[in-house]
Amino acid sequence: MRGLLVGYREPNFGGVAQGFEVGRHEVGRGQLAVLGNDTLSSFRVAYGLDVRVCSDNPETTTGGACYRAFG
Repeated sequence: MRGLLVGYREPNFGGVAQGFEVGRHEVGRGQLAVLGNDTLSSFRVAYGLDVRVCSDNPETTTGGACYRAFG
């Protein structure tokens, strides 16, 4: 569960959690196997990190939303 970004299935940092190191992580590549697709409800970002979390791949789809967060 440790990582620079930790994603949670439940709001307020609850439920199943998965940690991520620096890099790009995609559902289609099995990199969200613990959380699963479309289940991220909250996340924590390590101090000094700038992350972007997207509902869809912004390079291959239209209409998705991306959110930036700073640690």
